Amino acid sequence: MKDRYSNINETGSIYDKKSTEIKDENPFQNTRRELYQDELNDNEESENRSEERNKENKRPLYSEPAYSSEYREAMQKMKSMSREFDEIKKGQELELSKMLEQKRQFEIQRQKKLEEEAELQESIEELELKEKEIELNQLKASKLKMEMEAIRKDDECVNKNLKILRLRRCELLERIQLKKTSLETETEEKVKKPEPKIESGISKQDHVFVGKPFVPAFDGKNFEDWKIEVECLVKSKMYPEPLLTQGIRASLKGNTRRRLQSLNPSATSAELLEKLEEVYGSLKESDALMQDFYSSKQNPSESASDWGVRVENVFQKLVRKGEIDTSQRNTILKRKFWRGLYRDKLREAMRVSHESTDTFEILRKKTRKEEEEMDSDSKVVSQNETEHSSKVHQPIRTIQNTKESKLDTVLNRMEALEREIQELRRDKSQGVKDRGGFFRGRSRFRGGRGEYRGRGRDGRDESQRRENKREPLKEKVDKQKQEQTNQEKSDKKEQLNE
Repeated sequence: MKDRYSNINETGSIYDKKSTEIKDENPFQNTRRELYQDELNDNEESENRSEERNKENKRPLYSEPAYSSEYREAMQKMKSMSREFDEIKKGQELELSKMLEQKRQFEIQRQKKLEEEAELQESIEELELKEKEIELNQLKASKLKMEMEAIRKDDECVNKNLKILRLRRCELLERIQLKKTSLETETEEKVKKPEPKIESGISKQDHVFVGKPFVPAFDGKNFEDWKIEVECLVKSKMYPEPLLTQGIRASLKGNTRRRLQSLNPSATSAELLEKLEEVYGSLKESDALMQDFYSSKQNPSESASDWGVRVENVFQKLVRKGEIDTSQRNTILKRKFWRGLYRDKLREAMRVSHESTDTFEILRKKTRKEEEEMDSDSKVVSQNETEHSSKVHQPIRTIQNTKESKLDTVLNRMEALEREIQELRRDKSQGVKDRGGFFRGRSRFRGGRGEYRGRGRDGRDESQRRENKREPLKEKVDKQKQEQTNQEKSDKKEQLNE
């Protein structure tokens, strides 16, 4: 850079020489030269400054100036602190490395625990499935037991029916045998002695006159029962028509006889019954009777025999109305009687008889027997329960009586002791009076301040104190008595629960 500027300076000097030569020729060129010279001077100054800066930059970085002792001590402290910090840093790095190792170990353990948890969850699910399978098997087993129990009961019923049928067969065979033997004996006797022919006293056209017919009295109540009695008499054909009409009229009582005043005196028994049917007969139509028949059931307080009679009566009314055919009597009555039974156990016991070829009468008879057996069993069970309860309650009563007797004796003793204490107090108070307990002279023993203070103010206070001491005893006795009664009640409840 210096050489270059030096050349320029030289040229400048040359230019200056030329300029001096041409100075007089062009004045504007002189100003231009001056400006150029100023620029060159500025450039030289800038170069000098840059060289000085370079020199300063080329100085050594770590020079050893003359420091003071304080500065050196501070530097040593700083170095020692830096060493301590380095050691702390190393320790922290070691701790961090240890913590990272522990974290890694914890993560490994956590992973293992998670795997164990997953395995345990799977095993728990498997066990739950097995438990559900076991419960299902138990339910199936219980259902099978119930089915087996039902089958066993059916077998028992079938065996009972088989026994009954066998007995009936034996009875029938015996009857047949007896009839055969009786026929054989009769034939032998007829062969030996011919019997005379006896003409029957009753013919189809003649009637047997057995006095006056007995017709039960009718006062307007229970018309159906009375009507059945009269119809039986009419169908028997044992009495002539005039006697029947006379008996019907004679059986009517009170206002019922006035109902027949509008009829002719020569009216037949059928006309009389028709007139009474219009007045006293049931107003229910056939549909209502059918509904009553199929909706009726045995009452809890009604026996099986009464239930059978009620069903049969309603069925007979329907037959009279023409709603049911008599050929279906057995099946309808059996079904209605069996379904309307109140007890479930009785119905289950009679299922086989209902499904067999037994008639309605046989089914009703069997249900009566079964009902009597059930009632007898229930009576035996109730008697056993009462005996057991009496045996259970007997020791409770004895324990209670003994405890009450002990309490009574304790209370009696307490009362006797209180009486003795009161008598002693009275005797002592009387002795103090005799000695002049209320003398207030200058003697040594003054009345109001002696050991026995008489019945003055102080004596009353002392008696009041003693009575106050006695009251807690009464309270304790009452509390003990209450606790004993509560304990007895709890014992009773426990024994009853057992």
